[in-house]
Amino acid sequence: MTLEPRWYRSFAGSVASVRYCSCGLACVAGSSESGDPTARLLAADTGAERGRVALDGELRGASYREPPGLLFLTTRNDRVHAIAPETGETRWTATGSRVEAATDDAVYASDGATLRAIRVGDGTSEWSSVLSGPIQRVSALDDTGDRLGVTVGDPPHHTLVGVDAATGTESFRHDATDVTHYHLDGETLLAIVGDDPF
Repeated sequence: MTLEPRWYRSFAGSVASVRYCSCGLACVAGSSESGDPTARLLAADTGAERGRVALDGELRGASYREPPGLLFLTTRNDRVHAIAPETGETRWTATGSRVEAATDDAVYASDGATLRAIRVGDGTSEWSSVLSGPIQRVSALDDTGDRLGVTVGDPPHHTLVGVDAATGTESFRHDATDVTHYHLDGETLLAIVGDDPF
């Protein structure tokens, strides 16, 4: 079977990387005609440009989160850009090098050992918390999303830190070196030990 291209695009400036996002956009990172760092957002099915984002540095990552239905671009200068994928409009920018998790109300971004909660509506900071080591993973610990499980530390030694999603307050710590999955049932922490830990 021969695959035929559906569209072509050429750009003034340079292209450093292309990332496909699950919202149907391709993020083309590089530089603009004037040499400034830029991300072009293209519809993956047609190649039509949805928007162009002026970045403050080299693109680190691009990920779509549902909820809250936003595309997040992160740069190596530790900035998060929240983009409306249907229009390409930048909703806000905030501090953070990696988007770890998101809900309808908050985005949780990390920067080394610091975890930040950012309001989805306007990008303002709800709280920030400095943990005991570099953050490797963030996920909801229970079905309500009230508590976050934050895996910190350098491999192979990890610690699970329980963090209140509303305040950033640390509630517990647990050695996570050999643990693959967690779930919080009331006040009981269920830890599954396996051969493929965090």
